[in-house]
Amino acid sequence: MATLESIRPYVDQLFDDSEVQEQLRRAGRNLRVARSRAGSAKSKKKAVQDEQLRRRLVAATRNLAAVYQVLAAAPVQQKRKRRRGRALLLVTLAAGGAVAANADARAWVQQQLGGGSGTGAA
Repeated sequence: MATLESIRPYVDQLFDDSEVQEQLRRAGRNLRVARSRAGSAKSKKKAVQDEQLRRRLVAATRNLAAVYQVLAAAPVQQKRKRRRGRALLLVTLAAGGAVAANADARAWVQQQLGGGSGTGAA
């Protein structure tokens, strides 16, 4: 029951705060459009170079960061372990946004993905 009590303020805020709900809706919409665009790309290279795809991913990252900020302000004492998990999530989202916005990083990721996937006929 202690775990349930510790997450209650966050759950309440998710249900009660229209700003959080709107940011989550926007993030979901941006991620759905980005997934659709990435799936319809002819190749991984074209997907990585797609400017609209990058904009959607950056926008989704910003929306999720805004949700994080609102939820982080929830009035509750947290265990250290929970903070590390949220910090890791935020760093991961920021890194994804940085890769989406940086041409050199995109090229490196593209090289890593292209080099590791075998597309030859078997």
